[in-house]
Amino acid sequence: MIKTAVIGASGYIGRHLLDKYREQFPQCVGTSYSDRVPHLIPFDIREPDIEFSCDLESTGHEAAVIASAIPNISYCENQPVDAYEVNVAGTLKLLMNLSKTSLRIIFLSTDYVFDGVQGNFDDNHPTNPSTNYGKHKETIERAVTELTDN
Repeated sequence: MIKTAVIGASGYIGRHLLDKYREQFPQCVGTSYSDRVPHLIPFDIREPDIEFSCDLESTGHEAAVIASAIPNISYCENQPVDAYEVNVAGTLKLLMNLSKTSLRIIFLSTDYVFDGVQGNFDDNHPTNPSTNYGKHKETIERAVTELTDN
């Protein structure tokens, strides 16, 4: 296990990941936007600061998990512009900033990138999202490999 920051540590998966990382590295950083929590750093993914990414690197973090998103399907369908700002535009900005560092980038996606007809998807299964949320995640999946090989 390596020292890892968790972007979006107030969500279910992010919170559990941060807890596990902190068992070995108590100084691991976690961020939160909507749920201000004392042990998490306030962070707005829509405006990620390059200095934040560099600070992670300077404090010995070797990776960053991006667990931050608006996963609510109804919200993404009914508020597509606001959801896009977080799920795509902000995440792309963060990826660009992180790609300028030595940090490994771990992006958490969703099975919503698939059409849901077949199930038991593997990494080579073609994507075919039917929801805005799935389309957002698909966009980032494709972009992350273009932005970094780390």
